[in-house]
Amino acid sequence: MNKTEAIETHRIALLRIIAGLFAFMEWVPGLEKAPAERLTRPIYYAVHRLLLPAESALRRLIFVVAQGIVVKPCQSRAGRSSAKKENTGAPVDSEKTLKTRRRLFRMFDTFKRRPPSKPVRDIAPEPEPRLWPRIHVYPYDSFPKHVPPPVIDLTPEPRPKGDGLVSATPLYNRLVAFIGAVEDLNAQAKRLANWLAKPVEERKPARESPLRYDCVPGLPSDSTHEVHHILLACNALVDDVRLEAFAKKHYNTS
Repeated sequence: MNKTEAIETHRIALLRIIAGLFAFMEWVPGLEKAPAERLTRPIYYAVHRLLLPAESALRRLIFVVAQGIVVKPCQSRAGRSSAKKENTGAPVDSEKTLKTRRRLFRMFDTFKRRPPSKPVRDIAPEPEPRLWPRIHVYPYDSFPKHVPPPVIDLTPEPRPKGDGLVSATPLYNRLVAFIGAVEDLNAQAKRLANWLAKPVEERKPARESPLRYDCVPGLPSDSTHEVHHILLACNALVDDVRLEAFAKKHYNTS
């Protein structure tokens, strides 16, 4: 099986898995809002447990497809804004302005959360010099006695008990964005190719690679589901692409 056939096979398999998740939730893609506003935590995490490795596998497919795309230099944002201002005489379509923004697929792996570094120990400030002599006047009863500071209760207020439900909108948006990306893989690869063509300083986010090198997100130690095997195969394709790029750069193989 060559690379193109492998990409198409994994793409169809991912599309089948996401279609199964839609059928499990009894949802339909293409709606402005999620059919259900709240979900129970077991259902939310059951879908998230399969959606996370599927997203990770799709990112790797997009990365592999983007390697063969040659990007043309695009026009700067200032030039595009000036061109739009010149065409102010054209009639504006009200239906296009009312369209909602489409949900875009996230093409970057999240970084691992590192524990915060220990704060630097503050140096105690030097005591201020006294500007008056240490003179005591008798009797002491003529001076007001020391008043203790008021006692402040610092115990936190009890947190209100939740209803055990989670918002379904972020999960629905991720599923719809996944469907749009897996159906049009070339468009997502072109997006990634435009990002890779820029210098690292001009990229948003400013990263060298959209994928992590240390570990694969969404891949557990005991991979038993089909989506985990697809993720391993997609990650192997990424390794082959990186080895080819390394050999072409350092050994000038043709």
